[in-house]
Amino acid sequence: MKRSCIVTFHRAVNYGAVLQSFALVFAIRNKLGGYCEILDYRSRFIERYYNPLYLLLPSNWKRLASYIIYNGVLFPQREKMVSFLNNKGCISKETYRTKNELEASLFKYDNFIAGSDQVWSPFAAGFDSVYFLSFVPSTKRKSSYAASIGLAELPANTYEIYHQRLTGFSNYSMRELSGKNIVEKMFPDNIVRVNLDPTLLLSDLEWSSNIDGKAIRNSIKERDGYVLIYCISEHDGLFELARTVANNHLKICYINNRWRKRKGVENNSGCTIDEWLYLFKNASYIVTDSFHGTAFSINYKKQFFVFQEPKNKRVTRIQSLLEQLDIKNRIFQSPIVPSDIQDINYTQVSEKLSALRDDSLDTLRNIIKE
Repeated sequence: MKRSCIVTFHRAVNYGAVLQSFALVFAIRNKLGGYCEILDYRSRFIERYYNPLYLLLPSNWKRLASYIIYNGVLFPQREKMVSFLNNKGCISKETYRTKNELEASLFKYDNFIAGSDQVWSPFAAGFDSVYFLSFVPSTKRKSSYAASIGLAELPANTYEIYHQRLTGFSNYSMRELSGKNIVEKMFPDNIVRVNLDPTLLLSDLEWSSNIDGKAIRNSIKERDGYVLIYCISEHDGLFELARTVANNHLKICYINNRWRKRKGVENNSGCTIDEWLYLFKNASYIVTDSFHGTAFSINYKKQFFVFQEPKNKRVTRIQSLLEQLDIKNRIFQSPIVPSDIQDINYTQVSEKLSALRDDSLDTLRNIIKE
């Protein structure tokens, strides 16, 4: 059996990053019967980024100031989040940090997959070439699955870098149409596919079966009848949208790991992966500005609302997903009135999602095949 490994942001302190890492391993193992694990690459940039001591360096004064001014997060629950992947047996036993260590992994695996998330973004993880599989020679099979650049166009000064890093892939699979267009222009003789984020490869039942009820606090289990907020940016318009959706008769439950707690809502801090999934599964409505918040709203067939800050131009990944499912009217940039709240017809959405899921699994099957 071919042995595949995934290189992705599995150690980022982000619920979506951890869940998409797990989902890709789960899909290859449980849906396709392949051998797969996550290469435990410890990116120097990511490891330093989440080390609070590095905030005190003079070069990080802007980041430290933003934490203080904008109420940032120091991510004390990092190992708690990564432990979800360890408990599921998803991560390689060996840890890799240097080029020599990475090259040692070449003898263990046949297929190398640049996993999903914004692994090809020029603004993520220090633009680390390892996420482009730079350590893998042409004698090995290199592929991407639902990789994201996160932009409609490349910065002009990065074109040659991208061309060099993306040469020699056996399969190109992107998460957004914008990424497909970028790679196709670069390599016109190659087929570039657009595939689902791994979190959407699993059904709601499969996700529910992976929730450990023992890992959920009673205070969270006791909640019912609530509007869930999960956001990347604390924009006042998003909270105003949530209050409109709640319409004075539902509680507002906010997954909030920031230092300062928001008034007028029930703040939930330090949520485990299991608790995060549980809150999405049991919400009455969901308000989010996050891609994975949107993906899990769809997977759990929730009535949801995506808030888009007018100045935010990095929303191509959410727009692409909603357009594929023909529900692009779920994005809001301004306050709404209760009469604007229209229910999503999940019969139609589920049909479209099922077809996209089958197509994505076919792509993944081709990546790991003999």
